[in-house]
Amino acid sequence: MDNIYKTALNDFSYYLALTEIQIFKDRQRWSSEDKLTAWFQSSPEKAVFGRLLYVGTVVNQPYTLTQVANELNISRQTISNYLRETVDAGWVVAEQKGKTLYYKASDELCKSIVGYADYSSDMFQMSDVHEAEHLLGLLKKRQKDLRFNVLKSDYNSLHGEKDEPQKKAS
Repeated sequence: MDNIYKTALNDFSYYLALTEIQIFKDRQRWSSEDKLTAWFQSSPEKAVFGRLLYVGTVVNQPYTLTQVANELNISRQTISNYLRETVDAGWVVAEQKGKTLYYKASDELCKSIVGYADYSSDMFQMSDVHEAEHLLGLLKKRQKDLRFNVLKSDYNSLHGEKDEPQKKAS
């Protein structure tokens, strides 16, 4: 079982690497064609900043500057700069509620993230990475089941108990 698992893991790693290489190339092309993509893909911090504001927008819970900084463990000054740049560009919307400013993703940013999710789904479905991941997941689950049954069997034999017959799923 270990050899099968290792082979499946190697296959998954290979197909995942190929898929990620293609995603990288596509992101480079998009960044040269679109200012929004270029800004949000220019660093991992900017990318996750956009994702967080998108999540807040989807669940109708916009974030304050402090909440974004705390959630992402990025300095308030950096987040302040990101907010200023993205609000000025129209990619983030600022809303005043009382004395507090809240921020959410603009329709354009939301549309871009949904478009990327659709693209990602296609990339994983059309490549061999999806099938390799599925096989690996099944093997991991089966490996856990086998270890538990072997341990249970060893315990029962040590204590003179008979193994219970396996119940069939209905």
